[in-house]
Amino acid sequence: MKRRLGWILAAAGLLLAGCTDGGQFLPTQIVFTSDRDGTEKVYIMKANGDDVRLISAGAGVAKYASMSAAGTKIAYQKMDGAVWRIYLNNQEGTNEQLRFAGETRASQHSPVYNRTGSRLVFVTGEGNEQEVWRVDTGGSNLRRLTNNEFANFQPNWTSGSDVVFVTNRTGNNEIFMMEGDGSDQRQLSDDPGDDIMPACRPSGDIVVFSSNRSGTYQLYTMGFDGTNVTQITNSAGNKFGASYSMSGDKIFFYGDANGNMEIYSINPDGTGETNLTNHAANDVKVGTLVAP
Repeated sequence: MKRRLGWILAAAGLLLAGCTDGGQFLPTQIVFTSDRDGTEKVYIMKANGDDVRLISAGAGVAKYASMSAAGTKIAYQKMDGAVWRIYLNNQEGTNEQLRFAGETRASQHSPVYNRTGSRLVFVTGEGNEQEVWRVDTGGSNLRRLTNNEFANFQPNWTSGSDVVFVTNRTGNNEIFMMEGDGSDQRQLSDDPGDDIMPACRPSGDIVVFSSNRSGTYQLYTMGFDGTNVTQITNSAGNKFGASYSMSGDKIFFYGDANGNMEIYSINPDGTGETNLTNHAANDVKVGTLVAP
C-alpha cells in the first residue's frame, strides 16, 4: 500500500515561480493540477489563489507541472495514448510542445526543472521499473541516473546540481540524494514510515518532505545528511508536495483537511496555515522552489 500511494502521488501537480529573463521578479505564481473542469489539467494562479488560468492544451490529462526559476518555462506530463510524455509550454499556455519521444514506449513523467531552467530530471517506467533520468531542456545530454530493480521516483533538484528522490530499495519508501550524474547515491531518511515527495530549501541544506510516521502524512524537515529530523505540522488531514518560497519564509503544500485536496501555505514553523484554492475540485501540486 505504501509503494502504491507513493506512485499515485508521483502523478500530482507542481509549483514554482521566479523572475523574468530580464531580472525582474514576476508575481508569485503556483502551477498546479486540478480536475475542476472534469479532467486533470495544468493551471496557474497567483499565490493568494486569484487569477486561475489553464495552461495545458487540448482535452488530454496533464499533471505534474514544474516552472523554471525565470518563470518562462513550464514542463508537465501528458497522456499520449497509453503512456505519459513530457511536454513544454510557456506561462501563457500558448506554446505546448512534445519535448522528446525517447527511445522506448515506456512512460516518461514527473519532470522537474532545475533552478536555471537549463535541465530537467524525470522518471521513466511504472511500478518497480521506474528510473530517474536527466536531460537538457533542448533535448541533448540524456543520461540515466538510477539503474536497479526497485522503484526510483519523485526526483527533485537541490538549489545546486544534486538530486533528491524516493526509492523503495530498502524495503519501504525512503528519501535518497545523489550527484547530478547519478553517482554517490546515499540514504537520507530512515524510518519504518513512508517518506516521500522531497523538496529542498533554496538556501541552506534542508529537505522538506511528507511522512506518515506519526499516523497521518505530515510535513517534516531534515538536513542533507539526514540528521535533525523535525516535524513541522501536526494538524488534521494529510499533507503532501511541500516546497519553499525562494526567500524561505513560506512553505506551500496540498492536503485533504477539508475532505478534498486543496493547496495551502504555512510558515516554516508550521503556523499560519492558509487555504489558497478553496475549491470543490481536487487541487494538487508537488514541490519545487517558489519565488517571493
